[in-house]
Amino acid sequence: MIIYINDLPMEFEENSTLNDIISSMDNLPKQIALALNNAIIAKNKWENTVCKNGDRIVVVELVCGG
Repeated sequence: MIIYINDLPMEFEENSTLNDIISSMDNLPKQIALALNNAIIAKNKWENTVCKNGDRIVVVELVCGG
């Protein structure tokens, strides 16, 4: 299936969870937030959130500052 991550199409196995998808990606920052189809998904829900063909994931790096 095709999932769009930050607007880039990527291919994944059917029934992949957010956790599966993020775990397969290299060079991600340690502190990230995810939005699936414009809805923020809590990290404790990534393991059980199954993606569908055409879903859109936005990965955002969390940064602290002052």
